[in-house]
Amino acid sequence: IVHGKYLLEGAEHLGASYAQMVDATPVDAFGAAVDEFRDRNPGAEVDFLHGDFRQTSLYEKLRPVDVSLLYEVLLHQENAVEVLRNVANRTERVICIAQPCLAEEVFPLPGAAVSLQFYPQGLKDELRDGSYWPAGEAPERFDTSKWMWGQTTSFLISCLWGLGWQIDSIKVENWKAAQYWVYPLMRFVPR
Repeated sequence: IVHGKYLLEGAEHLGASYAQMVDATPVDAFGAAVDEFRDRNPGAEVDFLHGDFRQTSLYEKLRPVDVSLLYEVLLHQENAVEVLRNVANRTERVICIAQPCLAEEVFPLPGAAVSLQFYPQGLKDELRDGSYWPAGEAPERFDTSKWMWGQTTSFLISCLWGLGWQIDSIKVENWKAAQYWVYPLMRFVPR
């Protein structure tokens, strides 16, 4: 829906000379937004890489960058920790994560993540109430086009810690009126 707005606005604000969008589902409107960005920022380079974060060969094509933004990426990954590891290996200064997370209060212990795709439909409906988690058919196998995980904020913080990064700042928004979800905006730096 945002057509790369989060990438292009961030790149413009930072005065970036290079920005790259990675997505498995390209949207035509992104091309028009890039053209407008280039008009306002002559000399800035923007690339689009049609790819899937699960493919390790993707990371060989990525240039090292100062900042990586994972905007609603990790809840669609079969192995979010491996994606974080690969992104961290290509990032030099800052990793930003913005995505829906299950509220910490849902779990008795911190650092929790649960596979949502195969929950009973009634439980999914209860967790989905008031959130942006779209309803859909229950998959028979992992389907990365749909939300796979309910990750807590502390899960993501602990995963990045294990990869040598620490939380630099965090802002947690209450996510609409959703009882079970928050929307953290997190910034990580190497430790």
